[in-house]
Amino acid sequence: MPSNCTFTLAKGPLPEWAREGFSTPDGWQFTITGSGNIVAVLFGYPMRASRNVQEDGTNKILWISKGAYAMSMTVDAQLVGSTERVSLGDVPVGPSIVDLPDAGCWHLTLHLNGDPTLADTVDITYQKG
Repeated sequence: MPSNCTFTLAKGPLPEWAREGFSTPDGWQFTITGSGNIVAVLFGYPMRASRNVQEDGTNKILWISKGAYAMSMTVDAQLVGSTERVSLGDVPVGPSIVDLPDAGCWHLTLHLNGDPTLADTVDITYQKG
């Protein structure tokens, strides 16, 4: 079980390899996985647990993979400091909605390309909805 939150939010230019398709690579809020090979652009920031879509929009994340590092993934999430776990199932590399039930730091394990032995991790903090 993860013991602490390593969520680091960056705001500024995306890494050069993650800029394709952006008219301006600056000003986006994002975090990078432990390997450094996937950027999670947080369009829904701040991420909110039990978000009211009509009032708050969505918890949209754009997952950008470096090269062919990840073409698809399944995601398991654990609320840091608890035993609460959520399986998000298939999450596209690209845009996706990532809703989680409770506020706090969530440790996401990304199982890449359908291979349970190939994994990456990222922590994302969700605020109370």
